[in-house]
Amino acid sequence: MDKKKHHTGFTLLEVLVALLVLSVGLLGLASLQTRGLATGHNAYLRSQAVLLTRDIAERIRANNNYVLATKDAVTTEYSVSYEREYGNTNCVDNPCTPTEMARFDVDQWLSALAGTLPAGDGQITKNELNYQITVRWDTRRSGDIDDFKSYTLNLSMRS
Repeated sequence: MDKKKHHTGFTLLEVLVALLVLSVGLLGLASLQTRGLATGHNAYLRSQAVLLTRDIAERIRANNNYVLATKDAVTTEYSVSYEREYGNTNCVDNPCTPTEMARFDVDQWLSALAGTLPAGDGQITKNELNYQITVRWDTRRSGDIDDFKSYTLNLSMRS
């Protein structure tokens, strides 16, 4: 009678190969999860930028008397360049003129941008009754201008 040995089970090499395949798969899954979180956060930041842009647009619309009075002016209190200082007006506790209200609106808006978005800043340009509102923020928090994203809204007022 021939006695043949039958080997059952896995060899050490097969176990190592299986472990390697499993490790690569888990690394891929971790990478997907990380990218998904980053993409979700970028979408959140963009939605905040849209909300804040709409906020200042509604503030401009609400101060229609000032907008119409400054229609032909090249710059107004609503004309904002990047890195402008803010925080010098209070229309909550004190009654304000339309000009002071415009300054207050911009101060509140710039403060909200800086507090909500990483390196958040805004710019508003005007041409007669047409306003261009732009919000920018640093997606990677690197300080490099190439990493900044922006959202622009064009607002047309009627006389």
